[in-house]
Amino acid sequence: MVVSDRTLFPETEYTIRKKFFRVFGAGFQIYTPGGDVVFYSEQKPFKLKEDIRLFADPEYREEVLSIQARSWMDFSAAYDVTDPATGELIGTFKRKGFSSLVRDKWILMDATGADIGEVDEDNVTLALLRRFIPYADLIPQSFRMTLQGQHV
Repeated sequence: MVVSDRTLFPETEYTIRKKFFRVFGAGFQIYTPGGDVVFYSEQKPFKLKEDIRLFADPEYREEVLSIQARSWMDFSAAYDVTDPATGELIGTFKRKGFSSLVRDKWILMDATGADIGEVDEDNVTLALLRRFIPYADLIPQSFRMTLQGQHV
């Protein structure tokens, strides 16, 4: 799988909704702009290193993407994205440490480790509310992405 391959991710925009009523772990559904669920994800509870898997089916049988933290505790955490069918590294995204204190910011890297873009939370005010007001994490997050200088 190649990052620029549009067969797995044909849309230019997706909405990720977190399942609200979860006692342990986290569940997500990924929607197209038309409202169709195209991917499912579940994050296992009580893991020291984050391990996120993306599936094409609600039964979690057809894995299409794997995202794993490099370490269990890191201020500027790096996450490797791999193709689960081949184990091939597709790329990495790394949190911008101090910049992410105010709002989430990430550096996107290709399989060789070269910087190819950025992702950042687009509203500073809402980001601050989510960090400092109880239950404000119910306010949706929105992100902007640039790849090789182009907004995508």
